[in-house]
Amino acid sequence: MKACPPNMIADIDTLGSFPAVYQQLDAALNDPHSSIGRFSEIIEHDVDLTARLLRLANSSFYGFPGDIETVGQAITLIGLQQMQDLVTARCAIDFFKGISSGFVDMESFWRHSVACGTVARVLAVYRREANPERLFVAGLLHDIGRLVIYLKATDAVPEIFCRYRAGGKLLVDCEQAVLGTNHAEVGAALIRHWRLSSALAETVRCHHRPHDAAGHLLDAATVHVADVLALALETGSSGQKLPPPLQPAAWNRLGLAPLLVEPICNDVEAQMEDVLALFL
Repeated sequence: MKACPPNMIADIDTLGSFPAVYQQLDAALNDPHSSIGRFSEIIEHDVDLTARLLRLANSSFYGFPGDIETVGQAITLIGLQQMQDLVTARCAIDFFKGISSGFVDMESFWRHSVACGTVARVLAVYRREANPERLFVAGLLHDIGRLVIYLKATDAVPEIFCRYRAGGKLLVDCEQAVLGTNHAEVGAALIRHWRLSSALAETVRCHHRPHDAAGHLLDAATVHVADVLALALETGSSGQKLPPPLQPAAWNRLGLAPLLVEPICNDVEAQMEDVLALFL
């Protein structure tokens, strides 16, 4: 018998809404009369977010020449959509702040999540994609469903890890066997509950099986590859200790030469301390 809530996905509705600052920015983005001043005003009401955005704009994450001193300058240089994506990342981390889990070290969880997001963004930069920040957010949130499982299926989690530690299976497969669902599905449900983009939900849902992504194959492939590389770099863990097998079709979809793996990892390692300091 599965020791889990009878309707794991439906139980997500008991979790809170996404932070108000995101909702305000989203409304402003959909208002054609909004100005840079309006976006700056929303962000400046959150002192911590203001400080982090300015630090981010002046970090190696972007490498802009000269000092960026105001939120307006940061938004102008980073871009509105990219700014919203970065706020999304910060709000998601804040949402689970203070939650303690006996099943995973939370600092290690977020270190892996940030590493995956950073790898995904670097892969997007190498591909010269227009908005690499959306891949940072997707990478950051790829394992978010595990936090929901640890909170909502506490009776079932020991069995999941018992099966995993017995060897021979990935942690995601042990989740599926015990719960009848897995962290990728649960994470996608949480993103839909938060009313974030459908593209983000599908990317998270398919990051272990990128070929299942109906409309966002490239994003799912990018996060799949990023997850494997982030685990290989040994920067934190969400529970899975060893990298899952890399799906060759996912790497091939990126259109990047294998020789680029080393410089990509070098770029990630050069950025990691700055990014970790900004988001954790």
